[in-house]
Amino acid sequence: NLQLKSLRQVERPGHGEVLINVRCIGLNFADVFSVLGLYSATPKGEFVPGLEFSGVVAAVGTKPSPDVETTVEFACADARERAEREASSFKPGDRVSGVVRFGAYSTSILAPAHQLRH
Repeated sequence: NLQLKSLRQVERPGHGEVLINVRCIGLNFADVFSVLGLYSATPKGEFVPGLEFSGVVAAVGTKPSPDVETTVEFACADARERAEREASSFKPGDRVSGVVRFGAYSTSILAPAHQLRH
């Protein structure tokens, strides 16, 4: 039951996150299987499919801020630290590609900086 929905727009990325305006997405075997409910790693309940994307950086969370929470789930503390270090290598307007654990089929996405490439 793939449906088009409007979700809230994230305005500011947290520390180590990059907000990307998505221009292209990848479609692969895992995406098809996840939408059909046949992929074991698919999130429970409603989710936004898509593992691969490219686009343009809209904003970068390069510094911790008490009024902006990090919304990306990091796999471990090492991944969080790497994302926080690498965030400073991106700036608004940069063209990037990246991978995420679902959510790429959208107009914008928050991604950990360490999962992006220039």
